[in-house]
Amino acid sequence: MKTKSAPRYAQALFDLAQDKGALKEVYEDLKSLLAAVKASPELAGFLKNPIIPENKQQQIIEEAFKTKMNPLTYAFLNFLIKRRRLSQFPAIAEGFENFYLQKTGIMNVKIASVCPLKPEQVQQISSKLKAYFKKDIQPFFQIDSQLLGGFKIAVGDLIYDFTIKHQLEVFELSVMKR
Repeated sequence: MKTKSAPRYAQALFDLAQDKGALKEVYEDLKSLLAAVKASPELAGFLKNPIIPENKQQQIIEEAFKTKMNPLTYAFLNFLIKRRRLSQFPAIAEGFENFYLQKTGIMNVKIASVCPLKPEQVQQISSKLKAYFKKDIQPFFQIDSQLLGGFKIAVGDLIYDFTIKHQLEVFELSVMKR
């Protein structure tokens, strides 16, 4: 759930983590917790449930995470509980990730293909993107059975389509213009 306050919370946590020298640790904590939320409907439901009393939420968070994460991350989760904003955690974590990646010069790239790419293909695509964007590349892969062949690369709002279907469409347009 995206809200207007989530980017402000993400920015505040980012600034605080940077001041405390815990930027990477907080980023890793948030990334791990966000992955757990996405993988577990029960955990996602827990975060979204406004009926669970504050003290029960704090107890569950303490038992599950207190010794497993940076104290700053743990304190931030408790802050969200007190402010009744725990449901905004996914949006806050994603906002924090965007700030972190921008600060560190890393770019998320989504690569979709009909079958898994070979390591040398991944390396080649990553190195070309790194040279083009002049940023380190963090690739994320997904299998798209709708593709005939080739692959698509999504960088933010830009999509680079190297699929067979797209190449055939381009060919068809060029033939029709003649």
